Amino acid sequence: AGFKKNNREHGGGLTWKRMNFSFEEKIFYKKYTWAKKHNKNQEQVLNLSIKEKFYNNFKKSKNKKISIITSLVTKFLFKMSLSKQNFHYDDYILSINKFIKKLKKKEKNNIFLRPHPSENIKYHKHVSRDLKKENNMIKFYNKNIKFDDVINESKILICTYPETTFTLSMLSGVPTILLLDKNIFDLLNPKFTILIRELIKSKILFYNSFDASKHINKIIDNPYAWYNLENVKKTRMKYLKLSFGLNK
Repeated sequence: AGFKKNNREHGGGLTWKRMNFSFEEKIFYKKYTWAKKHNKNQEQVLNLSIKEKFYNNFKKSKNKKISIITSLVTKFLFKMSLSKQNFHYDDYILSINKFIKKLKKKEKNNIFLRPHPSENIKYHKHVSRDLKKENNMIKFYNKNIKFDDVINESKILICTYPETTFTLSMLSGVPTILLLDKNIFDLLNPKFTILIRELIKSKILFYNSFDASKHINKIIDNPYAWYNLENVKKTRMKYLKLSFGLNK
């Protein structure tokens, strides 16, 4: 007798146009995803343990930390996907540097960088070092700090990659934005175009660094006043429904 082999994603967020020629969808009977079905053989499944741990479980922090969450960038091309690759690195760093440069002077002392815990200079670009070069005021979280502890210590979260850490940040209820350079923005799955437009309109998603820093400068004294606006809350919940399967 035959058997059916399934596959389950370990994370997710805004999806890419294509990942590894969709081979997982082709070889597995079913692929269980965080995001709404956007390819054959997929089925969206709510991750209950993640929901229980992260969904609105964080109190408003008294800290002033602006936490920038960076991602891994490999030194070499390692998978056939329409997502961030080593040749996007310069634009990735430039985008974050431009954002920091335009923040209010007093806020620059509150910037804390959370490097990806798997960052290894043997295999990956040295994101933290290269950002520190241009921004001496940057402070660092301990490399091994848990992400929920980063959220607890943050006044606002700046995500720089549209996947798991962005979704966890959105689940937390702590004010969050997503900063992408234009080259990455163009690789997002067009099936989520309406959601992407709403994220931009609600000032959650930015692909212009100066617009992002201008927004943070405007709302930094009370970011919850912006984040809890009805239209912004509606967009947040729509993101969590489509990218995580959360239904209130």
